[in-house]
Amino acid sequence: MQSPSNSQLKAIKHGQGPMLVLAGPGSGKTFVMVQRILNLIQEKHIHPENILVISFSKASTLELKQRFKKQFKEQIIEPIYKEFQDKQFNYDNQSISNLAINGEKVNFSTFHACFFHILKETYHYTSKDIISEKQKRDLIKTVLSNPKCDEEKIEDYLKKISYYKNKEKKELQEKEAKEFQQIFYDYNQEMHFLHKLDFDDMGLLCLQLFKIKPEILNKWQEKFQYILIDEFQDINMVQFRIIQLLADKYKNIFVVGDDDQSIYGFRGANPQIMLDFKKYYPNTSKVLLETNYRCSEEIVKEALKVIEKNKIRFQKEIVAFHRSIDKNDRRDEVKYNGFENEQKEYFYIGERIKNLIIKAKFTYSDIACIFRTNQDMTGLAEYFARHKIPFVMKESCNSIFQHFIAKDILAYLQFFLEGKKRNDFLRIMNKPLRYLSRNAFSDNTNNIINWNNLKKHYAKKTYMLPIIEQLEKHEKWILKMDLFGAVQYIRKVVGYEQYLKEFVKEQGGNLEEFKEILDFVHESIRNMRSIEEWRQHISIYEEAIKNTDDKKEGVQMITMHACKGLEYPIVFLPDCNEGKIPHKKAVTTEEIEEERRMFYVAMTRAKEHLEILYIEDKLKKHLQKSRFVNV
Repeated sequence: MQSPSNSQLKAIKHGQGPMLVLAGPGSGKTFVMVQRILNLIQEKHIHPENILVISFSKASTLELKQRFKKQFKEQIIEPIYKEFQDKQFNYDNQSISNLAINGEKVNFSTFHACFFHILKETYHYTSKDIISEKQKRDLIKTVLSNPKCDEEKIEDYLKKISYYKNKEKKELQEKEAKEFQQIFYDYNQEMHFLHKLDFDDMGLLCLQLFKIKPEILNKWQEKFQYILIDEFQDINMVQFRIIQLLADKYKNIFVVGDDDQSIYGFRGANPQIMLDFKKYYPNTSKVLLETNYRCSEEIVKEALKVIEKNKIRFQKEIVAFHRSIDKNDRRDEVKYNGFENEQKEYFYIGERIKNLIIKAKFTYSDIACIFRTNQDMTGLAEYFARHKIPFVMKESCNSIFQHFIAKDILAYLQFFLEGKKRNDFLRIMNKPLRYLSRNAFSDNTNNIINWNNLKKHYAKKTYMLPIIEQLEKHEKWILKMDLFGAVQYIRKVVGYEQYLKEFVKEQGGNLEEFKEILDFVHESIRNMRSIEEWRQHISIYEEAIKNTDDKKEGVQMITMHACKGLEYPIVFLPDCNEGKIPHKKAVTTEEIEEERRMFYVAMTRAKEHLEILYIEDKLKKHLQKSRFVNV
């Protein structure tokens, strides 16, 4: 077991009353939490049943519980058993067994599990009363009267509903348009009609219960006399109000977190609660865990340069734990690199990884590539798949080749180069608009488009004949080209790019994003010798991005939200450009500060080497280096 630092020791040995522990990246907060629980049991003689330990996810809760059980056995049970064997104390096997059982009685829980447990005992809810994710999505479709509603749109609505359930209701009335107010109202009405709860309802009902039933609140206050909360920066106001009520009798509330790592604003997380903790509890003891045991000195320095630009935060002096590092390696601790385009960036990452594996003897799993969103991963993942670099995606990611643009380009190529099949033509015949009708193909035998038959169908509409003749010319030219040139011809001469412009005008969408997808699809076909080879590549890529097996050896592909709590010897942060990080939707000061916190979290996942990469094309305004990059 590591020896605690002075600041860790102060937190571990804290007695009664509120305490705020500021725990920066790699500062040993889990160690402090576990030792604090052990100290309460062993030194303060607090019964384990009266201790409540809350974290935000099942994974972090399980980790805390397992670490506690291990240390409880090593630090309490085994020494007592040794004393018993040495006959130094009058213990018997039953007493030791009872003590071990007591250690199991510490209450480890997520917020949602804790609230549901309280509601279950009062209102006799069961797991059947909790709405499933599929049911929630179906419910939104019902509310919108749109069974084919886009999944991304559904996700946005569900996030927004969750966000406002954890905020004051008047804020919803003041800030949101009437359309969303109605969706919010209808969703909650449908939930009530179905007698279902979602996770946010658990908090709201629990808060309501404690306010109207003081005798029930008193019961739980007596049970949870000591409350420890991990990742306190991620708490929302509803959760905090409940904790305030639970801790009101004894005031033994011990919170651990880092305001610089609050990155879940979309869930209602509010770092201001942590910043105002002393206002809620004026006699709070505060301690800073100032040592970063994870990251090298240079990584700590560069990360601090970023986060110190935030205004809404506690000021902290963070230092790296002293480690002896070879002077030649020190130059490589943090690297910044700009590239003309994404393909040069991907090539650099691929070659750098190969060199690290061969020369520095790292494994693929020692390396992480961290992105702002999971869709940002697609380009590099496609490059890795093409160049046989193993990778693992920590989160599911939609294949870019399932986008309508990719399917259109494939249909164009298949039509012109693989025998003019009817299904391919139906997809692209009016992209751009050519005024062709499906009825024109009813007489085509073998599902193959015949130009002469098509001309006969439109014989009385002579203005259509030049359009068909133009398609014939396109076919002749494309048959002479390689695939990459054929796609360029389809984009510029056939008029597919013009079609996208018209599509955006009529149906909405972001033309710049559509062009980026088109560029991605175009680049993916470079050096492909046949359509079949390209189809096989797409299949390999799509199979690779479905594989989320953590045990598989491969470069770890992960988002900034999902990387929190993880660490890797080597971290690449690709595509650090304006519009990606900070995200283009981040506008307000608060949103920009959260984006900066995400970048800080990503940087501090690196233990030994950190590489920050970006595209620097001065001719394209949307590809400017991120304001967070300090070069």
